[in-house]
Amino acid sequence: TETGRRLVVVVEGAGEAEMRATLHGIGEVASEHRHYQSLGRYAALFDCPASDNSATGWRLEFESLAALKQIATQQGTHHQFNHVLLQRAAAPQP
Repeated sequence: TETGRRLVVVVEGAGEAEMRATLHGIGEVASEHRHYQSLGRYAALFDCPASDNSATGWRLEFESLAALKQIATQQGTHHQFNHVLLQRAAAPQP
């Protein structure tokens, strides 16, 4: 990227289990997470500033979204909204 480098992490065999990777120790500018369930893959893309490319002591952490959801439910901090109607944006005026 123009701001630095992109770290791409691909996990094969992810299957139906959704996960999320978190990068620690490098000041990321942006991240993107893609789940390819039909291929059994998960990809995490991290854009990092050029100044932190040589940082040492960074780590990559993987979390199971199902486990995080279960913990949140047990702690009473998880709410699921199945029937939320979002207001459509107004059509642009000519």
